[in-house]
Amino acid sequence: MFFQKKTPPENQNSVRFLWWPNGDINRPLEESRMAVHIFGAISSQTIANTALKATADKADEKYDSTFGSTTRHNFCVDNCLKSCADVPTAVKFVKDLVSATGEKGFRLSKFVSNSIDVLKALPAEDCSVESDKFDLDTESLMTRALGMLRYLKEDSFKFSIEVKDNPFTIRGFLSTISSLYYPLELLSPIILPAKKLLQELYQVESLDWDERIPEEPAERWQHWIQALHLLEQLSIPRCFKSSGFGNVTGSSLVLFIDASTVGYGVTAYLVLPDGNQVQSNLVMGKSRVSPKKVVTIPRLELTAATVSVKDAQHILKELEFTVGKVVYYTDPTTVLHYNHSNTKRFPVFVANRVRVIKDYSQPEQ
Repeated sequence: MFFQKKTPPENQNSVRFLWWPNGDINRPLEESRMAVHIFGAISSQTIANTALKATADKADEKYDSTFGSTTRHNFCVDNCLKSCADVPTAVKFVKDLVSATGEKGFRLSKFVSNSIDVLKALPAEDCSVESDKFDLDTESLMTRALGMLRYLKEDSFKFSIEVKDNPFTIRGFLSTISSLYYPLELLSPIILPAKKLLQELYQVESLDWDERIPEEPAERWQHWIQALHLLEQLSIPRCFKSSGFGNVTGSSLVLFIDASTVGYGVTAYLVLPDGNQVQSNLVMGKSRVSPKKVVTIPRLELTAATVSVKDAQHILKELEFTVGKVVYYTDPTTVLHYNHSNTKRFPVFVANRVRVIKDYSQPEQ
């Protein structure tokens, strides 16, 4: 998973930069040839990713562990996103990254940062903007990163909604929904109704994939499409901790769980107290359409709880700092009773999910 918020809570002012390779590999890579033999693939993406990881393995002895960890975990296709605590750290890291990858034929360029001092410390030809002609205090530079818009001045993420004029058919609906990809499923509550409508259309046996859908679902679809552009007003802070916040005294990962006949979902927030106030920020979300087969609400709630503990483990692995505690909130007491029960005679559906919950969490959570 690509994880864009990597700033530890103790860092008040973080520096963030991105880079895109220019696609120019000057010489054949030994690692590239190795990738062809190992994977049996001629995909340039597969070869590049394998070669990049091999570069990280060989550079571990020369550079500190931060380089290897970033190369393995902060790249997604041809994008690298990384947060640093301050300007000197960011500058040194970029230079080490360029040097280490350059030794193996990777030419990194088009760096962009929310700190003009970082850009000024790098060669002008390696930056995506001319630092001497750009002022972050008065201008708002926008870059793209994995489907989202990154505004450097505000240091926030926004969304660009570009929906193609697909036909009002099942195939057209599926194409539209598939085009709305955003990391961390931050727009799950918005996309869920469209997926539910698509599920309903699948159940109409007489409806062909390329046949125009009936009037009533077509109107619902049209209203949903029209409302999508309101998402362009949404802004999500990149950093978990705002610059004006005090000294963090702890941290909690709080997950909210819910389910209905329409769908079930999980939302995760990072909560940071400083003694006098509390700041919370959205980390990720997830939603799924309820299955066509009739399932009771308690079982859907239990399924959502199972998803939540897995998501929590994934988030804890991706965050680059230790979270103090993890807390789960769910409405029905049924899930709590299942989790606190020591009986071994649950139905298979319940027993499998309770086992997962108990493997990844404690009853008191």
